[in-house]
Amino acid sequence: MKRPWFQEDGGARFQVENRAFENHFPQFKWGLQAGFYGQGYGWSGEIRPYPNLPDKFLLHVIPDSGPGDSFPPRIPPIFCIRPDIRIINGKRHKHIHGYGGICVFLPSDRTWNPFKDKIVDLLNMGCDWLVKHMIYIRTGRWPGEETPHDKEWLKRNVGVNDLCICGSGGKFKKCCLRLI
Repeated sequence: MKRPWFQEDGGARFQVENRAFENHFPQFKWGLQAGFYGQGYGWSGEIRPYPNLPDKFLLHVIPDSGPGDSFPPRIPPIFCIRPDIRIINGKRHKHIHGYGGICVFLPSDRTWNPFKDKIVDLLNMGCDWLVKHMIYIRTGRWPGEETPHDKEWLKRNVGVNDLCICGSGGKFKKCCLRLI
């Protein structure tokens, strides 16, 4: 049985990732995290994405998708644990995946590349997303460009061989295409 990604290569990739967290997000600590998504190894920490506003968020970044997976297992999901923002005004937040992770970008755009980018780069994008979320909560409008999430748009614009929109790392045709 293969080791989890953070134990591969004598932990070399993990050391690089953990050092990046220590340098850029020192309040985030590695360990076994648990939340509404279940549990997994990853980083947890509180963040205030915009210094002039009081909003603080407890985030979990969970790159471990289970024993036997190599790095990169998939796009590491970022979960907002506190406050729970999955439901806004009685409706499911339109920029959160069905499994509860924030939708930082469309995976088929390849905005984040697990072979060249670090997980902290993804967390930086998550902080930008949180600022947009704070504006959305206050105004009811999402600032900037949005990728539509409706079925027709997805069928027209995401190729069957593109990375799946859910961030699983699999192809769209073998993952979420059959669900829409």
